[in-house]
Amino acid sequence: MQQLLKDAERIKSLEIQGATNVALNAIDFLSNYSKRLKCPDIESCIDNLYKAREILMDTRPTEPAMKNGLTFLMSKLEKEKKNCCLEWQSDSKAFYAWYNNQLEKQSYRCFYCHLEGDTFKHYGKYFRFGRRGKRLEVDRIESKEPYSPGNCVLACYPCNNAKSDVFTYSDFIEIGETINKLKMQ
Repeated sequence: MQQLLKDAERIKSLEIQGATNVALNAIDFLSNYSKRLKCPDIESCIDNLYKAREILMDTRPTEPAMKNGLTFLMSKLEKEKKNCCLEWQSDSKAFYAWYNNQLEKQSYRCFYCHLEGDTFKHYGKYFRFGRRGKRLEVDRIESKEPYSPGNCVLACYPCNNAKSDVFTYSDFIEIGETINKLKMQ
């Protein structure tokens, strides 16, 4: 919490200015805070994140971009909490161990298209304001099932985004092969 309070002070003191900069920094601060949390369950994590959101929003109560961004994140979290992996939500070290093992198992390549996780090499850019496409992301094999070690693989941002909950796992294996052929030409 101490680091979050220091970060919040940067917004309050006007060290960070401009609606977009304030909003993006507040989102980053909340994200970084969430990574430092040690919670026994998802509910207590979400409670702590709501408190952190309030601290950040109190730094500039009239800043709509920050308020909207933080509120959007929290509503997404509320909707997704049912998909949280019980094994990972109580032990972030277990998640990171799974992620690192999966990276090695997949030879640091997307499960679907077999390209590197860093999209710049094949797509010439990163996505979502440079926040996505720098590394492989967790994708659920069966989108309707919760995140769990047995239901997840690592995918590059374009494959993860395209598969979404539109395509089945087996459909996207074929699509991934096509993407690989196109990008490797």
